[in-house]
Amino acid sequence: MTRNSSGGRAALTPFALFLSTAALLTITTDVTAAPTNLAPLGTATASSEGFGASASDGNDGNRNGAFGAGSVFHTQDPDRAAFYLVDLGDSYYLDRVQVFPRTDVRQGSVQNFRLSVFADDGAGNPGAAVFTHDYVPLGAANYTFGTADPGGARGRFVRLERLDGTPSFLTFSEMEVIGQATPLAPNLALGKSATASVPGFGATIAGGNDGNIGGDFYQGGFPVYHSAAAGAGQFYQLDLGALIPLDYLELIDRSDADTTTQFRVSVLDDASNEVFSEVVDSAGLLNYDHTLDLTDVTGQFIRIETTRNEFLAFSEIRAFSAVPEPGSAALGLIGLAAVALKRRR
Repeated sequence: MTRNSSGGRAALTPFALFLSTAALLTITTDVTAAPTNLAPLGTATASSEGFGASASDGNDGNRNGAFGAGSVFHTQDPDRAAFYLVDLGDSYYLDRVQVFPRTDVRQGSVQNFRLSVFADDGAGNPGAAVFTHDYVPLGAANYTFGTADPGGARGRFVRLERLDGTPSFLTFSEMEVIGQATPLAPNLALGKSATASVPGFGATIAGGNDGNIGGDFYQGGFPVYHSAAAGAGQFYQLDLGALIPLDYLELIDRSDADTTTQFRVSVLDDASNEVFSEVVDSAGLLNYDHTLDLTDVTGQFIRIETTRNEFLAFSEIRAFSAVPEPGSAALGLIGLAAVALKRRR
């Protein structure tokens, strides 16, 4: 805001208003890099700690699921009201939560739980719940769990609690809370048109970009795409609808079995010319989520295919743009600037 010679405030010129609007547009639509795991920044507490494990083992950033490696969280046994809570230390916009199981013994502990996100009450304690949901698998679960259900909810505290006493303890390798300080960018792949090798075993093409990152193939609704046949070149191709400057891509694995151990991911332009490709490995069920940097890549089609004699199976493909659409407030200000410029003429 400028000031006139008498010390009062002068109205913005149309050009200055336009510049101010552009600045606000930049602020409201700026997108940072892909969201990151915030859990290691926080402090973890739990209902109990057992067998030499501590709560901090569950948010140390180490996915190693062998208990002897010293990075697996375990409550006492029995602990029939087991919970695990991470205080992120500040409020963030949350994209997803991932829980990696103990891998040296199949104990079925990552199941039958409630996930909740709480806001800061203003005094550094859990306040109102901004998200809560119960997750109950169809069978005994000993695989990586992931959910994008928080979907941008802003909170500080993330709590995982058992809904029953079977088994009578809670143990897992790592709980990851993926998010960022700024609002999340929209997933451009969600619900877009796709073609693929013929799906099989009850899976559908829509399962590959339905917004559900759950990697359990047998969960209701089949959130995992799975090809009917095995072989190199089994594919899944997504059409974003137009050429889009991309920022990054996320590929979420199937988590209950190693159906596909290697993927070739590529981006094609509107003439189906390849403008980017990368091969990612998935063996071991510890990678689960793959983030591919697409800086300076503009494309319309995203293609995933097998490189080996394997079935193609994955939970979700997600795409994010380097140039997000402006928010409604920014669009309104642009309109005001345009009116001001028109009246000036």
